[in-house]
Amino acid sequence: MAWTQQDKKEFRCALQDVYRDYSSLEIFVADELDVNLATISAGNQNLEKVAFDLIQYAEAKGKLDVLYEAFHRYNPGHSFQLLVRKELREESVPKTLAAETITAPKPITRSQFLRYGGAGAAGITVALLFGWIKENLQGTGTPTSPGEKTPPSPNSGTSPASNLPETRIRERKLGPKPEGGRLIYFKTASVNADGTESWGMSRGYSQTFSLGEMNLEMMWIEPGRFDIGSPPPYDHVDTRRHPREGPQQSIIFAQGFWMGRYPVTQQQWQWVSESIEQVGQPLNPAPSQFRGNNNRPVETVSWYDADEFCLRLSSALKQKFKLPSEAQWEYACRAGTRTPFAFGEILTGKLANYDGTKTGDGAIYGNPNKVFRNETTDVKKFPANLWGLHDMHGNVLEWCEDTWPGERKERNYETIPTDGTAWINSTSKSRVQRGGSWQYHARACRSAMRLHEVQSRAYSYTGFRVCSVP
Repeated sequence: MAWTQQDKKEFRCALQDVYRDYSSLEIFVADELDVNLATISAGNQNLEKVAFDLIQYAEAKGKLDVLYEAFHRYNPGHSFQLLVRKELREESVPKTLAAETITAPKPITRSQFLRYGGAGAAGITVALLFGWIKENLQGTGTPTSPGEKTPPSPNSGTSPASNLPETRIRERKLGPKPEGGRLIYFKTASVNADGTESWGMSRGYSQTFSLGEMNLEMMWIEPGRFDIGSPPPYDHVDTRRHPREGPQQSIIFAQGFWMGRYPVTQQQWQWVSESIEQVGQPLNPAPSQFRGNNNRPVETVSWYDADEFCLRLSSALKQKFKLPSEAQWEYACRAGTRTPFAFGEILTGKLANYDGTKTGDGAIYGNPNKVFRNETTDVKKFPANLWGLHDMHGNVLEWCEDTWPGERKERNYETIPTDGTAWINSTSKSRVQRGGSWQYHARACRSAMRLHEVQSRAYSYTGFRVCSVP
């Protein structure tokens, strides 16, 4: 599409309206353009200047349309308390703004020239300048270069998209910023029972732990309480529960913790396997069946493999990393929700990687578009939950710290620790797994679903994410 100067000014203001801090804009640019914003802005963090540089960069790379389409897709025209956004045009920007394109100053007539000439050369200059300002800047309220003016208020009532349906952005009240944390904004979603998705943004505290070429991004999970498991079957919220998902118990986290923003990737696994000294056992640097992209989750790893990865991280970073307890995992997955999934009543193929073609009981929570990808997908391909965690439903089944009780009568929550710590039985040879995977139906991907496997086994649908308690 052809972009006018006015189009670019409008887009620049919209970026400033939505992304009110450098970190949130940085995440958006990394997700959509796959480039570090610091590279574009040369380290400058003034938002007006950064937005100006971003538009120029995207135009030079031929990606201005890509950037706009991504922005418009996740910001469909709404203003909100935490993340005020300017309502954009429903159609493409250039078509809508074609009539508003800046025009050249009108030429003066001969009589005007003679009249102005009486005032001398200075009179001509002033008159021409006044005419240009009147024609080009009157009533626009958008800057022609960084720092000229504050972006217009989205509540001014002048937006051409004021009749667009609103999509509520999820408001999340945050506690104190943890040490090392930084505030970020991220894409999230919800879905109703008929499969209609709503898209918006949420926010949280992130921290990246770096070792050489390996970066591990984690989200801060604040202290709090929740009821682990699913409600009784007579409750309409989760009618297909399994007996081992109850009885619900109240779990209290007196202390917050860090949780991997997404499952450990193949690139992270390979770097740790090859670059950090062995602690307990050797690791295969390339165990995954689905290869070809370092951003795919590592899979075909046993519980022992995942535990060794955590031990090596702890040794190198001088901070304890581990697999999450079952309670930590479900608390972080639910992110304050009580529905079967963090997104709502069901899953759809736009929200997670799972087998949506199953029939019968497995299709109870399935999606209307019957998607089955038959392999893992890149982490962060799908929206995060309200606390910034990706792929909590589907993609790879995730190992937890807890053992699986050997006695059937113990396979419920009657004796689970209520402080969020792991449930350990030294005689058990199996460990808990959570989240479902690419080959599981939707029911097996619910927040409350509990699975288990012998801890020495590894399959192409099994991975993990790490956790750290300060």
